[in-house]
Amino acid sequence: MTVYVAIVADYIQTHYLKTPMCTSALSGKSYVQETLEGHPQTCYNMFCMAKHVFLHLCSELKRMHLLEEDTRIVSIQESISVLLYILSHNADMRVIGNRFQHSLETIQQRFRRALRAIHLLGCLIT
Repeated sequence: MTVYVAIVADYIQTHYLKTPMCTSALSGKSYVQETLEGHPQTCYNMFCMAKHVFLHLCSELKRMHLLEEDTRIVSIQESISVLLYILSHNADMRVIGNRFQHSLETIQQRFRRALRAIHLLGCLIT
């Protein structure tokens, strides 16, 4: 009987009493904002792109409707930041999920959308 109680307790702990994973005070939006407002070298170190180039890329993607603005979850700047951070640092998506405080599913989805938008932009300007 005690084994059964232990199994049920473990099941409840695992599936019902979950602790939140995204608990950092600095959300993804706040991180991007802090990086863009900070020292110019920081933006280049994190995204391998100068601040003015980064902002111009985001505005062009928005202007050309290649990447939609979804301010309630992830902004265009945050989506591009996720893409550039992964590509420039060869980072794992789980690490990026922790850094930007989003689920793995959201990070994967935004990475694919941003990558597709950059590809379309490249096709349009060549």
